[in-house]
This record gives sequence, structure tokens and C-alpha cells, in this order.
Amino acid sequence: MDKRKIIALLLLSIGISLSIAFLLRIDFPHGFAPYFKWEYYNQFGPLIISIELVIASIYLFNEHIKQILHWPFSDLLRC
Repeated sequence: MDKRKIIALLLLSIGISLSIAFLLRIDFPHGFAPYFKWEYYNQFGPLIISIELVIASIYLFNEHIKQILHWPFSDLLRC
């Protein structure tokens, strides 16, 4: 297995564990009015970022065409 896939699997495991941790911290209010407050929507930010990390690691693992081809450490991933 090459370095790119190892890094992708590492990022995937981190992303999944963070997604589960942030999902468990979300508290859903009772009633109708709390859904219109910023405190409710602010708790979804870390969850969305960790889901984006999972998607990016899947792109890196599959060597998707949309991944960034020229990034500063691209020579470390070449085999």
C-alpha cells in the first residue's frame, strides 16, 4: 500500500471518529422556538467540517480527479 492510501485511511479514521464525537454532542431542543436560535445551528459546524474531512479522504484514497494535484507536499505521496 502506498503512502497516499495510508494517509487517506488515517484521515478517514480521524474524520469518522470526530464525526461520531460531534454528533453525540448535539442536543436537540424540545419545542419549536429554540430551532430559530444561533446556538442551535452553531453546534453543527464541527460536524460538517469532520464530514468534509471524510469526503476529502475518500477522494484521496480513490485518487479522484477533483483532488488537488499540486499541493506543497505532493512529492511525499508519489510512489
